Amino acid sequence: MRGCWKPTARNTVELKCKAEGRPMPVISWILANRTQVMGQNTEKGRASVSAVGTLVIKDVSVYDRGHYKCIASNPAGADTATVRLQVVAAPPGIMEEKRQQLQAILGHSLQLPCTGHGTPQPSVHWVLHDGSMIQSNRPVSDTRISMYENGTLHIKDVTPAESGKYECIATSSTGSERRVVTLTVILQESAPQILEISKGIIRSISGESLFLHCLSDGSPRPRIYWTVPGGHTLTRPQDTTLHDRGNYICRARNDAGEAVLSVPVIVIAYPPRITMGTQTGK
Repeated sequence: MRGCWKPTARNTVELKCKAEGRPMPVISWILANRTQVMGQNTEKGRASVSAVGTLVIKDVSVYDRGHYKCIASNPAGADTATVRLQVVAAPPGIMEEKRQQLQAILGHSLQLPCTGHGTPQPSVHWVLHDGSMIQSNRPVSDTRISMYENGTLHIKDVTPAESGKYECIATSSTGSERRVVTLTVILQESAPQILEISKGIIRSISGESLFLHCLSDGSPRPRIYWTVPGGHTLTRPQDTTLHDRGNYICRARNDAGEAVLSVPVIVIAYPPRITMGTQTGK
């Protein structure tokens, strides 16, 4: 059974040892750390010996490398065989998705996690959309962008300029792993709200222009329409008549919806009065 085994870290290793003799020999193992494991050992650990003498090591790591000795013994004597275990360290891993498409809302804050793991523990850094690199506890030119010690990238008050690819790289002496996030910054739609409008009953003089105020907010920016008594939409200023009295409706519209408020208008007309007439002599 002599030889050299090269398993990959974090896997389960089985080292077989077959022996003959009368009576049937008992198999035990001397581990690389000099401890002995026997088949009847009831202690729960990563290393155990099966009924047929196979040494089983679970979740093997680079710290398990070394020489392992199989001992077959019975009342007539003992025999030994040695195998060398060389554990090949696995490259680091990243717990999150390796490729991700992500949308962020304009003006909001954003966190991009990147959790590296492995033996040895990998170091993590990010390459931003503009090619610059950021690491934890390292100052950056843009104070809105920072990186936590656990690998999470934090971007405060995102703008359209932040759209692009972000690459997280976990590196150790055993290799590297990458995670790429493609970020798109979008404008969040919000239904219009009428913030301010002409208040109370508005009085207008017949024959004069009418001015009504309607201020709105929303995203995208709403367009304002006025519906006059009679139901048609007012497209340009016009002089009022007695027929124009009633409720004037302000409509603020965008792709997300519509807001409506009405303003009552009274049109005042004065009866004719002759201010200058023809004078006749006596």
